[in-house]
Amino acid sequence: MNRPFIVGDKIYLRALGEEDMDLMAKWFNDPEVRHFIPANKPTSREHWEKWHEKEEKDGNSVYLGIAKKEDDKLIGYANFSEINWSHHITKEFGIIIGEIDEWNKGYGEEAIKLMLHYGFNSLNFHRIELGVMEYNERAINIYEKVGFKKEGIKREAWFIEGKWCDVVIMSILKHEYTNSKVKE
Repeated sequence: MNRPFIVGDKIYLRALGEEDMDLMAKWFNDPEVRHFIPANKPTSREHWEKWHEKEEKDGNSVYLGIAKKEDDKLIGYANFSEINWSHHITKEFGIIIGEIDEWNKGYGEEAIKLMLHYGFNSLNFHRIELGVMEYNERAINIYEKVGFKKEGIKREAWFIEGKWCDVVIMSILKHEYTNSKVKE
């Protein structure tokens, strides 16, 4: 088992390892999960092993597993990618709760808060940005609840399940996070 890196109330974030790649493939092959992510093709353990190796070498991404404290079960992951270290920004932030039976239990919101704390306080980000499908109202509501602001719409930006989908662009700045009650 990988050790906890960032600990919250109900979950902790930890490094992803080779032992997690079967779960990653399972989540990305599940139509219910895939409905909320820009993934259109089936994946395999081998795909995720290569992805994991590349991300480790790249240095412009941070991926952390989301595990439940009560039983150490890995239920998803959170990430910062397309990090620009010179400008202290990340162009892609996201989380996935891949275990459907763990949806709507507050784990996603807690993971977002832990990642914001890590991004702003440890990685010294000034800006954290994300894109979310326009129909993913649950995610949009949570992102707004923790302080993200809508910036605009990328029209027909992702091709999901055979249809073009608009993407809502959202961001949060360090001073907005620092001055909010969300960080508590």
